[in-house]
Amino acid sequence: MRYQYLFFVLAALLLSVYAKAQEPENDRLFLIQSEQVDTLTTGRVLRKLSGNRYLVRDTTFSGKEMSPNRYKLSRKLSQKKKVLEEGWYRLSLKVNTPALLQQDTLCQRHVKVLYTSADGRYMTVEAKRETIEKLEDHIAIDYIDLQTTHRQEEATLRRYNLSINEIANTQAQYGMYGTVVSLKEQAFREEDIDLKGIALLTPLSHSQKTLHATEMATMIAGKGVSSRLGKGISNAKVLSVSYENLFPESITFFEENNIRVQNHSFGTNIENYYGNEAAAYDAHIVAHPEVLHVFSSGNAGLQQLEEMPFAQGPGFGTLTGNFKQAKNILVVGACDSLKVVKSYSSKGPAKDGRIKPELLAYGGEGSSDASAMVSGIASYLQGYAQSYFGHHLRSDLMKALLISTAEDLYTEGPDYYSGYGNVRLRAALESLKEEYWTMGVLEPQAEESWSIQVPDSSSKLTVTLVWNDPAAQPEDYKALVNDLNIRLIHEATGAIYYPWVLNPGQLSEPAHRGVDALNNVEQVSLQYPLEGTYRIAVDGDNIKEAQSFSIAYSLERQDTFEWIYPHINTKLVSGQELSLQWFTTYEKEKGMQLEKSWNEEPWEEVNAMLPVGTSQFNMPIEGEGILRLRARIGEHEYETASIIVTSPIAINTTLNCEDKFTLRWNTVNGAAGYQLYQEGIKDTLLSATDTIITLSKASYENPYYAVAPVLQQGAEGRRSDTQDYRQQGVGCYLDNFLGKLNEWEQASLQLKINGLAEIDQVIVYKQYGTEQTQLLALDQIESGVIDILDQKLRPGVSRYFATVTLMDATTFYSDTVNIPFTNATTTLLYPNPVTDAYINILQPTTGSELLLYTLEGILLLRQPLYGKENIVDLQGVPSGLLLYRIVQEDQVLKQGKLVVN
Repeated sequence: MRYQYLFFVLAALLLSVYAKAQEPENDRLFLIQSEQVDTLTTGRVLRKLSGNRYLVRDTTFSGKEMSPNRYKLSRKLSQKKKVLEEGWYRLSLKVNTPALLQQDTLCQRHVKVLYTSADGRYMTVEAKRETIEKLEDHIAIDYIDLQTTHRQEEATLRRYNLSINEIANTQAQYGMYGTVVSLKEQAFREEDIDLKGIALLTPLSHSQKTLHATEMATMIAGKGVSSRLGKGISNAKVLSVSYENLFPESITFFEENNIRVQNHSFGTNIENYYGNEAAAYDAHIVAHPEVLHVFSSGNAGLQQLEEMPFAQGPGFGTLTGNFKQAKNILVVGACDSLKVVKSYSSKGPAKDGRIKPELLAYGGEGSSDASAMVSGIASYLQGYAQSYFGHHLRSDLMKALLISTAEDLYTEGPDYYSGYGNVRLRAALESLKEEYWTMGVLEPQAEESWSIQVPDSSSKLTVTLVWNDPAAQPEDYKALVNDLNIRLIHEATGAIYYPWVLNPGQLSEPAHRGVDALNNVEQVSLQYPLEGTYRIAVDGDNIKEAQSFSIAYSLERQDTFEWIYPHINTKLVSGQELSLQWFTTYEKEKGMQLEKSWNEEPWEEVNAMLPVGTSQFNMPIEGEGILRLRARIGEHEYETASIIVTSPIAINTTLNCEDKFTLRWNTVNGAAGYQLYQEGIKDTLLSATDTIITLSKASYENPYYAVAPVLQQGAEGRRSDTQDYRQQGVGCYLDNFLGKLNEWEQASLQLKINGLAEIDQVIVYKQYGTEQTQLLALDQIESGVIDILDQKLRPGVSRYFATVTLMDATTFYSDTVNIPFTNATTTLLYPNPVTDAYINILQPTTGSELLLYTLEGILLLRQPLYGKENIVDLQGVPSGLLLYRIVQEDQVLKQGKLVVN
């Protein structure tokens, strides 16, 4: 035991020497008093202690160096340290030498390390009250704070669009649906108000919570409590698993948690091969076909590879991770609001020439967003299928529905940029609802067929075949195992139509019809198909065993027009720009006239004729009330639902006391009342004159509130963003009272108050010695900030405090503000008695000296006073009654008694 003890002592000593060696040379700690601290020091201001006192780390400052340990505590911990009860407390530490702290037996026995940052220099620990002082003296610790156990982050999504993929209009028409979705990346913040109650961390979750994961979860399933941007695509439940394991989780995990979709908004390096991870996902999906795995394509689309055939242009072959080479997953690229592929979005093909990505979706900040969009859409469809049909969909059928109804964006057929096109939730839902799909099993050397009817008014027919193919061997030249083939035969004419295929040797070449021997997704599409019966035939080459498959088709009618945005229940704010979006099968060059009507007024033109094929038009919203729009194409008119337009509304906290809080919002023109929301749920309906409400904390325990205007017709306008009244920086009636000596040698005071409607009187008092006078008295308060100037200062310390009296005669008292002042002949020393181990000395000249004696005349301290303002550290000076002298060249400037507590 003796040698073990010596070993630890020696190790600690060596680490201490190492830690000291890492510190900057001559890097010392000073306590500086100044209103403009930056002008006094070239060092780094660590923090403001109180008033005009700053803690500074400097290399050149000439003055008395402070002991660093005493100032390690945060101000909050310093204030609460003396009143902390026995027990464990959660602390936040800044550590300069993690290894030294880890080796310390004190920390091993009395400190519980909960979390550590990546570099190990920041820690969350639990420690007993009596341990805090010992940590304060520890050489490895720079700073200690008392950390609250309350955690939340309300991430508002900034670039989020639910119209590009027909999500918002589908939600407005059909309602909300969803299933259980797993997010494989770092952990989300399940306490976020948009995820609370629907998000679950698991034993497989990553230890690090991130904003990225929280935003992905919010896109998929957010409840929309924080704002309209916090509303997700589906009403899913979301679970978190870590991406440290690149292989899929066990089938048991998916089954026990009823997971139907897993989102993978992450990547690794560009990996152009079908590897172990890809094979593992293919095998997993074959064994558990109810789960759809959705991957982002990656954000490496600007890279130029040298390997052929990818060297044919920038972005080809830039999928980030070999798991994205899997056949049975869905890889999604990113497009912008104009449905143009983002330049950074990774492109295909897979190593063997297979089509990747399969689909596009809106990606405001990257392909991560696009992947989350499609995962949310898949969750919505799974929830609808469960509700409508009583069962979930197989992943191959889900893929077939999404791919068959996607909007083809470039040349006819798929490509290696956008796959089969932009996802359309509403179109996929309607194909699902109308049962434009089937499932089957293909036996070796057999053929399966299915007949559909196509009316003469059709503008496009699209048929898609998808199957979950068995896993190939890693780095197989061609990953496809069971090669199924689809043909479309027009029964009346016998015409045969083959699927679209791409040339893996010429990556920019448009698709052509042929026999596909690479992909486990095959698609046939016809523009303006002949009417009649079509037979969909499926056979296979080298099918070794029975292979299940799914087929979905979509039909578009000629000369149709559908508003995508605005939709039912669209609510806008006046002054913003409205981005109109529609889907049409009219000839793209056909003219379209846009018109508008405010509040049932006559229709008026918005623009000159524009081609209907543009699919988008931006118009400013100038007005308030009920707005309707319509598109005129020839003799046909297509009118939007009513759009509610109001001026912006914002909610703020104006009072936050122990027992109550007050909320206030701005008046909205035309509002007949206001609807208060409590964490996204309707609460109190208020009248038009009510723009303020005071709530009891005992009755209203929830801290999250929003408000929406209600118009005369009963329609509700856009809701404000939700605010947490605790986080608005507002206190009770008397918020704070601050003061300083300004450059004109006047006392400059500022009083901040809240709840003005309930305040009867404000008085500011001045104390000088035994005198007390009223400096200011107000009976009519019009502002929450009151500035006061005292121009009549006398040498010494003037003390100020304020009182706030309410209508019910309740009075609140502020803290006292002390402002010292000295003139050309007076030297001032304060505070006396000393309570905080330091004194301030103000003097008209420089170059004097402080002498401190016991009553017996023993000299305790000799301190040069270099400036007119001086802070003298009294650490080590015994408490009791002492004598002081301030002298300059043998002349006594001031002397007296000093009480040190």
